[in-house]
Amino acid sequence: MVKLAALLKRPEGVTREEFHRWWLHEHAPLAKRFPRLKKYVVSLSIDGPFEEPAYDGFAELWFDSLEDLEYAFSAPEAAPVLEDRRKHVKEMVRLVTVEHKIV
Repeated sequence: MVKLAALLKRPEGVTREEFHRWWLHEHAPLAKRFPRLKKYVVSLSIDGPFEEPAYDGFAELWFDSLEDLEYAFSAPEAAPVLEDRRKHVKEMVRLVTVEHKIV
């Protein structure tokens, strides 16, 4: 399996709670429509024992292959997802990975 991990940062003037609400209730329903998507998980940042989080959360999208990931992002269903992200996200870091389970 291939996984796309994306760290997202909210724009200035948007609270963490507003951003998380948008992500879960507006963006996620669009993103789960990617063709060939096998699994989609969103992890949202919270206050913890460390400094202020650099990002507001991250998403993990699993596909059977790199070809399936590439197809998903070029398919017509991707257009509204990508447009929604462009409108609501200040910064994004993406990694395409292969998982190696240790424990």
